[in-house]
Amino acid sequence: MVSMSNEYVSDSSDSEREVEERFEVPAGFKQCKHLKDFKKPKGSKQELWLMKLPSSVDIGKLKKIPVDFAGDAPASFSVDGKKYVVREDLSQEDGPGGSAKASRFAVLAPRSKDVLKADAKLQIAKFFNVSESVEIPAIDYDRVRQPRKDVTKVTGLKTRHFATGYDAEDFADAAAAEPPKKKHRKSDDKKEKKEKKDKEKKKEKKEKRKHKD
Repeated sequence: MVSMSNEYVSDSSDSEREVEERFEVPAGFKQCKHLKDFKKPKGSKQELWLMKLPSSVDIGKLKKIPVDFAGDAPASFSVDGKKYVVREDLSQEDGPGGSAKASRFAVLAPRSKDVLKADAKLQIAKFFNVSESVEIPAIDYDRVRQPRKDVTKVTGLKTRHFATGYDAEDFADAAAAEPPKKKHRKSDDKKEKKEKKDKEKKKEKKEKRKHKD
């Protein structure tokens, strides 16, 4: 755990403080009664393995853990009515003779009956993950499957908007669509303006005749 110390505060900035590191025992930690229970591997015939188990597993009830090196299927065992499988974590192993990934772990070996010391010569050779195995009951899919219902198709619809690169010729239902409207030309505007002026002139002439009468 890392905490900020209140004993010293830097004058240069309020955000700069002395960092004090404090060790906290991990959750579920079980202390070893005597360090003599830990035996250092000796010779090339012995290796140091790291096994990660769920916190719910009582290690004291395990006399041995099966391991499958053939790779056919993960080994399994039962404890307290629950089944667990053991799988080798090959992602942590980067090569023989102490890999770069394995060197990230420090092994504390007993120096005396109550003192531990880091031993650089001890390297973890293999990594294993233990996880609970739960059996999924058989499912009758034919019984639980819901039949698919088609959406009711509306008749009389016409496609008026097409995807990019397509037009009415690519769709049969759009072939009988309404013909496009004629484009409005400038000559039509001039004709309309002229007709409007002629009507106004005729209207003025009629009004003048009425006043004379």
